[in-house]
Amino acid sequence: LMDTINVRNRVGHYLVYGLVKLQKYLKIKRSFEKNGMDIYLGSQWWSLSIDTIKNVLLYVNDNPWIFKMFKKSYIPDETFFHTVIMNMPYPKTVENDNLRYFDWNIREDQNTRPAILNQSDLEILKSTNAFFARKFNSEASLTLIESLDHLNS
Repeated sequence: LMDTINVRNRVGHYLVYGLVKLQKYLKIKRSFEKNGMDIYLGSQWWSLSIDTIKNVLLYVNDNPWIFKMFKKSYIPDETFFHTVIMNMPYPKTVENDNLRYFDWNIREDQNTRPAILNQSDLEILKSTNAFFARKFNSEASLTLIESLDHLNS
């Protein structure tokens, strides 16, 4: 459904969420066979080593049912890799820090998530260990971008 309907416009947004409410009202429970896997979720912004990528490919090649499991899931990019990596038997090192800064709070003057960063975010950005940040806007973030450029010159 999310691949068919554009939820970024008002009509698509209300249509999808209206259908979800209808599904709940009709008590339609969507479930899938987990085959004993624990489900993990997180950001779709991550970094993977080449060994992890090779192991993920090996694991899903040996377990093709995993694709079917995630085919109709909502936001699979926030669950697929997390679930596969945490359940695969290969050696792994997982850090729960994606080194990216996001502000998911709703701001009065914005209607976006993550929030568009501006000059008021400078101190937070300086204090974090993040290598990347999101979300910038060429107009609203201009002063912040200039301040960050000045810090690194």
